[in-house]
Order: sequence, then structure tokens, then C-alpha cells
Amino acid sequence: MSTWETTEYKIAECPCGTGHVVRQTSTPDNPWSRSHASYRVQCERCSKEWAPSRGLLTHIGDQREYDDFWRATLNAADAIDTLMEPEVEAYFSDPRLKSMSQERREMEKLHLGPRDIRLYRQGRNANMKYSKLCHPYRNPAWLMALAGKAGKVAELTELIVEYDEAQRAHGAKQVRRITFRDDSH
Repeated sequence: MSTWETTEYKIAECPCGTGHVVRQTSTPDNPWSRSHASYRVQCERCSKEWAPSRGLLTHIGDQREYDDFWRATLNAADAIDTLMEPEVEAYFSDPRLKSMSQERREMEKLHLGPRDIRLYRQGRNANMKYSKLCHPYRNPAWLMALAGKAGKVAELTELIVEYDEAQRAHGAKQVRRITFRDDSH
């Protein structure tokens, strides 16, 4: 059984200036274990607003909003995939695409991905659906053509607008970060 020695170092002031960012290092008393470092903000106000990591403070609220926008983008893409799955499956099940290489080249031509032939073949050999192997939302014009044939233009238009708005919000969201020097190790 081993014991650990724990030391703390004040390495920076907190954003409001009343507290500190503290690096806590736990070192084992044996040569085969590694030391462990963790960070915390030692200020009642700033500890609720900022999350520390090695050399960086990240604003918790900003990061949460950024993550929410990203989840909204993914959810909108999933909704598009779900709506258009039958049409995507039918398109790539066309007998003129006789091999996996031809299927993937067609996806590439339409800018749907995937770029890695090995991963594509693994997915196809595992009977993954075409709509799960590519990203149909990357080519809205192609999707609209498929939706027009299926009578789904209104639903698809609404989902594409939702996806574009979520993607724009995600891209525009700035997460406040503060860097600090950690020379304590």
C-alpha cells in the first residue's frame, strides 16, 4: 500500500483578483506510480464562473452555451438524416453502383463523405445503412432534389434552416478563456 504527498501552489490570480488559481499535486511515495495534478479556483465568486485546467480558465456559462449550440447542430443533422433516410438508401441502392468503391466515389462526388475507403468498407461489411455512412446534410441541393421526388420539400426546408441557424450560432459563440502560466512543476 502506498501513501501520497499532496502539495498546493498558488499559480495565478483569479479573474476578479480576490483569490487564486491553485494547482494541487499529489505525489506517490513509490517510483512506479505517477504524480497527479489538479486545478481549482480558490475564490467563492470565480469558482462558480470559471473552470480551471492546465494553463487555462474557461468561462462555464459560455462553454455551456457553446456546447448547447453544438448539440442543436447535431440534433438538426440527425433530424435531416432521419427524414431523408429512405431516399438516401434508395439512391445508393441503385444497381448502377456495382461496388463499394463506386458507392463511395458517388458519395465523394456529392461531397457527402466519408473520405476513408477502409472505414467505408468496414461499415458496408457490417451492413450499416448508406445514410449512416455519409452526411447527407452536407449537400442541401442534392437533398432537395430527393425531397422533391418524395414530397418532403417543406419538412426538409424547415430542418435545413434549423441546422443552418444552429451551425451559425455555434460558430459565432465565443467562449471566454484566460490563460495563465503554470511554472510550479
